[in-house]
Amino acid sequence: MPLARMAMYGKGVDTYLAPTADGRPRWQATLQHIALEGRCFVACEMFGILSSLYDPTGAHGTDPLCWPYYATPADLEGLPPHVISVNELDPLRDEGLAYYQTLNAAGVSVVGRTVNGTCHAGDAIFRRAMPDVFAATVRDIKGFAESL
Repeated sequence: MPLARMAMYGKGVDTYLAPTADGRPRWQATLQHIALEGRCFVACEMFGILSSLYDPTGAHGTDPLCWPYYATPADLEGLPPHVISVNELDPLRDEGLAYYQTLNAAGVSVVGRTVNGTCHAGDAIFRRAMPDVFAATVRDIKGFAESL
């Protein structure tokens, strides 16, 4: 169990909001795991709402300019260097890793990192609870920027 969620559960949290931009069925297993792990309710009602903010008519559901997950190597050729940083327990993790692989296949210089035991952006938003994890993220981003 990631430390951030463990700390929340220790404070008696009984509802876990999971606002993401995508409501694909494969996330259900992750959210069910969170619900069982913390014995809490997981609210996912915002999936559709957030997705509609990005694409109100749904006309661009697979447009790689809107959703990089759908990009092909040809779409990405010639892009500048990237760092793809994902969190182990983030519902967006798999999309980030797929994008990393597509960038790599396109010949783009790309560095990938996975922050274990953290939720979406947990390494950045829980800096007081996990200062060593936050410091590692800052160090890695700074190192990438200085390498350019």
